[in-house]
Amino acid sequence: MSNKWFRKPLCCIDFGVVNVSELKDVYEIELLSFGKEAYPFNLFLFYYLIAGELFIVARCINKPVGYVIAVIEERYGRKLGHIISIAVHPLYRGMGIGKDLMRIIEKILVDNKVDLIYLEVRKSNKIAIEMYSKLGYKIAKELPKYYGDEDGYLMMKTNVDNIYSRQNR
Repeated sequence: MSNKWFRKPLCCIDFGVVNVSELKDVYEIELLSFGKEAYPFNLFLFYYLIAGELFIVARCINKPVGYVIAVIEERYGRKLGHIISIAVHPLYRGMGIGKDLMRIIEKILVDNKVDLIYLEVRKSNKIAIEMYSKLGYKIAKELPKYYGDEDGYLMMKTNVDNIYSRQNR
C-alpha cells in the first residue's frame, strides 16, 4: 500500500462563467499566484468584458478558488484558442482543479471550432509544464525574456479533434 497522501477538496467544486461580483475574489487568486507579475485589475476587467464564456471560474461553496481565461484569435485564416491565464488558489492546488479548468476551456474552444490551442508558460514552472504536457500540449518554441526576467515556452495543442476522446478517459 502506498504512503502517498492525496489532497481532496472539502467541498464540491463547481465550474461556470465568472460573474462581475466574483472579479475581486478571482483577482486575489491572480495576486496570490503571480505576485508582482500579476496582470493589473483593469486588464482583468477588460478580459471579463471580451472573453464572455471563455472566462471560467471554479467555485467551492460559491467562492472562487480558481479560474481560466481564454480568447479566440483569427490569424492567417485560422481560428486559434489562446489560454491567457489560469490559476488556482494555493490552498486548493494539487486537487485536479487546474486540469479540470483546462478541460472545460478546451471543450468550449473546440465547440467554437478552433484549429489549435496555445499558451505561454514560464520555463521554471515545471508543475504547469507537466500538466500541460499530460493534456497533450507540446513545447513549440522558446520565448527568450518573455517574462522580463525569465524565459518562457510557447506550448501548443494541435490535435484538438482528440480533445473529446481524451476527456472521456
